[in-house]
Amino acid sequence: MFFKKKEDTTHNEYEINTNENNTLEGNEEKTDKTEEEWIWVEGYKGTDKDMKCRDMQYELNKTYEHEGKIELCESGFHFCKELSNVFGYYSLDNGNRFFKVKCLVIKDKWESGDNKFTAKEIIFTEELGYKELEKFIIKKYSFVHNKNEWNELSEIGIKKFYRKYFMSIMSDAGYGETFSNILYDDINKKIEEIESENKRRYIEANSYSNIYYPNQYISKPVRNPFYIYEPSYDYTRFDELINKVKAFQEEGLSKDMSVYLLLKR
Repeated sequence: MFFKKKEDTTHNEYEINTNENNTLEGNEEKTDKTEEEWIWVEGYKGTDKDMKCRDMQYELNKTYEHEGKIELCESGFHFCKELSNVFGYYSLDNGNRFFKVKCLVIKDKWESGDNKFTAKEIIFTEELGYKELEKFIIKKYSFVHNKNEWNELSEIGIKKFYRKYFMSIMSDAGYGETFSNILYDDINKKIEEIESENKRRYIEANSYSNIYYPNQYISKPVRNPFYIYEPSYDYTRFDELINKVKAFQEEGLSKDMSVYLLLKR
């Protein structure tokens, strides 16, 4: 069935023609439709500690196929071409895990120059360990020096690990546990207050305009399409304090004077 235009050009009307050959004035019907070409590619993907992403449970060397429409940030299996971009969605802390994946994607989109993609099929081929993540870990966490420390951080969490690291620095500098705990708790409280306020503002902004910032970490959607803001923990305040402790030690300041300056900040 197709629509054939009437000979009377004074009216913009159409009549239905249902001849068996489906031809238009003797010419065969033409279409511009071309099939999309799908290709297998390699990339990287992050999951939580249980190897889940958005409540989807994954396993190594098992093929997963998405049925239905494939659309970026909406449906399908999401992954990145470069490992460094994955950390914008799954941070290096919180016990998150990272994998090499093999994915079936539309060729034209893969060649578009983007970094985040949506796949119709995905296979987790290999989990990345400390060796593959080392340069990213050292860049983000200067206080992590080896695989054992990284494994401990992943097991107990970044906040507990950093507290342990901070207390060891203070102990080596000759400060007591009570005083060190007071300093840590005071700074930690201020950091949490700032994070809480930033989170409140982010959720409020999203509730009105659905703003999304790619450089901020997100968790699974609570009520689609809104997300909960989860920034990485801000250690810069502790780093500044540790630098002061080391500087006072090198300058040979008395313990009373250094304690006074650290409390004053």
